Amino acid sequence: MNSITKKAIKWILAFFAFALFVIIVVYLFTKYVPRENQFNVDLLMQDKEIEEIYKKKQKEREEYERQWENREKEVIENLDCIKNGKKYKHGDWGFFYSKRFVSLQDDCGNYQSKKRCDNGQWLGDSFYNEPLCEQSVDCMLENGEILKNGESRDFYFFETVQYGEKCEDYMIKRTCNNTHLKGDSRYKFTECKVTEEGICKFGENIIPNKKTHLFYSVQEVEYTDKCQNYSQLRLCSDGKLFGDEKYKYWDCRVKIPKKCKTEDGKEVEHNQIIKMYSSPYGGEKGCAYFMKQAQCINGKFNQGPEYKYAKCVE
Repeated sequence: MNSITKKAIKWILAFFAFALFVIIVVYLFTKYVPRENQFNVDLLMQDKEIEEIYKKKQKEREEYERQWENREKEVIENLDCIKNGKKYKHGDWGFFYSKRFVSLQDDCGNYQSKKRCDNGQWLGDSFYNEPLCEQSVDCMLENGEILKNGESRDFYFFETVQYGEKCEDYMIKRTCNNTHLKGDSRYKFTECKVTEEGICKFGENIIPNKKTHLFYSVQEVEYTDKCQNYSQLRLCSDGKLFGDEKYKYWDCRVKIPKKCKTEDGKEVEHNQIIKMYSSPYGGEKGCAYFMKQAQCINGKFNQGPEYKYAKCVE
């Protein structure tokens, strides 16, 4: 095969390769490019639909808010005020009083003031808080009770007292006298109770809230010692006991010193000094020879053991 034939074959193969490349490119272009354009069109349509839905929802929300505002205004504008079971329109005026009862010689007009109804509330001086005033000889108590003229009852300085205290310690009697309560006006509560809130329970004992108790680290000491040497104040606060826990005893006692007893049966108090004898009989030497002064100290005499008799016979 000559060189011309070889070149011709190469050109033919190159032509077929180029043609195949063109065919592949055209195929790919016709297959994928239109689908990509269609995808973009679909996305565009979806965006428009979402935008339309959003606009629709926005309009619905604005309409709902507008209706609610109108409804709220309508409700507020229609709120009335009530006084003694009677309705008063917004903007109306009504009389209120600083006293529920006045004496027969007095006039309710001396204790009245006007208040205006404003959207369901009475606006005016809060000192005038009684919607009704009547002439009477009875007394109106702060809790709404009525105490008849001439009657008396117990009043308390506090509504509650701490555990361990007594309501009676803060009580006086007050009498209704022609609409006025006689007695100290600071005693204004008709009831009083003892509270257990915040107390500290220690065995069978109770410490009131915010109070202290003297605790001890020992339960007893010798008669020569003092309990206060082993004591500490501990505070009860809101149910918790503060202080060193080694001080755990509620009380402490000093031991009572023991008595002494002689051989012949005489009991001698602690610290007492008596005559003691080493022999119950004086004999020729006499009792004075066998006698010494002896002191009883916590069950023992301070003389030798031979001095054990309280009596001696000459």
